[in-house]
Amino acid sequence: MCDAALAEARRQGFNPVAVAVVDAFGRQVVAKREDGCSSATTDIALAKAQSCTHFGMPSRSLRDKYVERTNQVTAMVAMSNGQIAPFPGGVLCREKGDGGVIVGAIGMAGASGEQDEHCGIAG
Repeated sequence: MCDAALAEARRQGFNPVAVAVVDAFGRQVVAKREDGCSSATTDIALAKAQSCTHFGMPSRSLRDKYVERTNQVTAMVAMSNGQIAPFPGGVLCREKGDGGVIVGAIGMAGASGEQDEHCGIAG
């Protein structure tokens, strides 16, 4: 999953990225980063993935849901010790089938939000 997401970023020529995979409870399973990422990139990727499992939706949907309530989002990020990142790039992973059980999520950071999300889906 991580390698496929990183390979897609390279194939597309995106900026250096980091990827993090979490289980259904938002606990980190694996993280990888490319040379050239900032020191915070892996943390941002992890927070995007955790956002997905904590709220049961892609991180883009979380951003869209709270776009008019920025104070609430700021408070949620602070209260979660940084485990919420309401930006595109976090993608839920579900069991196969319609409405499958959430088994985890993948988060990407380092490129634009749309590019991060694209790579996460490819992963």
